[in-house]
Amino acid sequence: MRKRIAALLGLALLGASIAGCASRPSYPDGVYFAAGDMDAGSGYRTIITVKVSENRIESVDWNEIHYKNADKKALGDDYGMKGASSIGKEWYEQAKAIEDVLVKRGPDSIQYDTEGEKAGKVKNVSGASISVTNVLSVFEKAMSADPVPQGAYQDGVYHQLAETPVDGYQDVVTLVVANGTIVLAEWDKVAAAPAEGEAPTLRMQDASGPFEAQAEAFAAQVLENQGTVEAVDGPEDIAGAKKLLDSLLDQAR
Repeated sequence: MRKRIAALLGLALLGASIAGCASRPSYPDGVYFAAGDMDAGSGYRTIITVKVSENRIESVDWNEIHYKNADKKALGDDYGMKGASSIGKEWYEQAKAIEDVLVKRGPDSIQYDTEGEKAGKVKNVSGASISVTNVLSVFEKAMSADPVPQGAYQDGVYHQLAETPVDGYQDVVTLVVANGTIVLAEWDKVAAAPAEGEAPTLRMQDASGPFEAQAEAFAAQVLENQGTVEAVDGPEDIAGAKKLLDSLLDQAR
């Protein structure tokens, strides 16, 4: 009798294990990347890098980059979420809990509140209480894209703000590298002392204007050439941005 019960339990556990594996989504091997839109209120932008091996997610790297400050993972404890968190966890710790679930069980296993003050906040991941709607959306965007080709740079977020303002603005350049390839490039000008009610960056002030177009052309060249920028037509001198870009490329090599 005991042997029969043990055998039945073994079959049940095996079935649960198989079901659990079967529920995990399958993807083509490769490295995937996507970025969300910048949140105008906080200035942060979600980025996701996913590595897939043998059709299963091997790793997920979720980060939030800022137009001026360091990315959230680089800030670490200095981001300051722990004191305000209901579970006493810093942002990078909670992000790690979400990443682990995406790796082990996939995005469909993550549940979140849809109404009230907690709308968007995860409710079934131990060690996390942060909002996940945006990261899940960007994750889906990444997995719907083509894999990132292999490049020659070191993966990471590279960000540099000019030390000295020129005409009241500091050039800032941000690069993101995934699978050795530059997958995101941004150039902006941050107001050193913005007037009350003024947008903090020139791109925000000049949305769809001449500088916005110039910044987009700058970024397009960085991505196409994987680093080099020639002349870019527009109202602003690109010498400062090119200097920052060269510095970041040196760091990434």
